[in-house]
Amino acid sequence: MRLIWPLNCAGCGECDVHLCKKCEEVIKTPTLRLVVDKDCNYPIYAAFSYTAAIRRIMLAFKDGGRFDMLAYIRYAVRKMTSNLLTLNELKFENIGCVPAPSSFSSLKRRQMLQTGHLASAIVSQLRAEHVDAIELDILKQHTKKKQVNYSGEQRSKNKSGSVQLKISKAMTLSSQQRTRNIILVDDIITTGSTTRECIRVLENAGFRVLCVIVLCTTGS
Repeated sequence: MRLIWPLNCAGCGECDVHLCKKCEEVIKTPTLRLVVDKDCNYPIYAAFSYTAAIRRIMLAFKDGGRFDMLAYIRYAVRKMTSNLLTLNELKFENIGCVPAPSSFSSLKRRQMLQTGHLASAIVSQLRAEHVDAIELDILKQHTKKKQVNYSGEQRSKNKSGSVQLKISKAMTLSSQQRTRNIILVDDIITTGSTTRECIRVLENAGFRVLCVIVLCTTGS
């Protein structure tokens, strides 16, 4: 079977392993970092820089059909969440984890919402550490022009109106759910335009945003 579908490390390409020991060590040791975004009023926490093995692992998971990477990614997100709790950065109750939305074409191609997996991992870790938390999948992406080769300013303008509330789901939320403290969850942050648009929509809908947690940042 492997002669037809060879198994290679998703991080470096080493043969006959899901992840080699070196790449596994990288993804199992997230380094908590605060992302600087002068246009965002909330703290943004990232586990990794989007480089080298992490970048290849993420691409393999998102677009390469390597769903075997999910367990490793969930482990990294849970460890990051635990680190935040240890540092008293997330000492909150009544948490709602909201996954950032993907476009319809991305959802169709990938057959998953990858940020939903991240939000689920965060909720699992919060609950394991006795924090009341639920996942709230209440955002959707409205089709806009693709942002390839756009500058940061152009991305921000193009993102305006690109994220919307799932009205049917939002309408069914109980008052207790609507008053939850929101953690916005995304996989990768580049210019921050998607993050800011998600926050704008959530705030306009009356939600209180606490912070943003992302797996990777392309910045320093």
